Amino acid sequence: QRLDDFYKYSVEMQLAGAQQAVEFVNEHVHKDFEGVMHVTSKIQGAPEQKETAVMTKYEYVRDTKKAYEISTIEDVQSGIVSHKISEDGRSAEVKDRSYVMASVPVTAPSGKSEVFHLRQYVNCDNTFVLSEDDVIQLKTSSCEVEGELSKAQGL
Repeated sequence: QRLDDFYKYSVEMQLAGAQQAVEFVNEHVHKDFEGVMHVTSKIQGAPEQKETAVMTKYEYVRDTKKAYEISTIEDVQSGIVSHKISEDGRSAEVKDRSYVMASVPVTAPSGKSEVFHLRQYVNCDNTFVLSEDDVIQLKTSSCEVEGELSKAQGL
């Protein structure tokens, strides 16, 4: 139950805005965090791109801030697919699935600004640990991220 509540709280903090999201990441990502993101980007009218990014906690915090600077988060859904808690109850292996939708303003070379929708589908294998103060913290994460950027449709 505690992990389910943690995921619900995570979604609330992401939807609450930049300050709350960054504070959440600072508190709930372990100081020795190691993350690997395998990203596939699909941009309307462009060839598919693939890249892999390795992240530390510093980069996770930086990228969280950057996401809120360049976009407006509209929807976040996240849930546990499966989990296994260690015998001592101090760590857990968690598979999760998330969906994020955001609006991203893009300025064309002509100077005209257009809004694009970003949809991200994320599947992760995570390791969580409890800190000395019993705070749930993300220690490792390996994710497959599929992002689709398409022009917003007007009325």
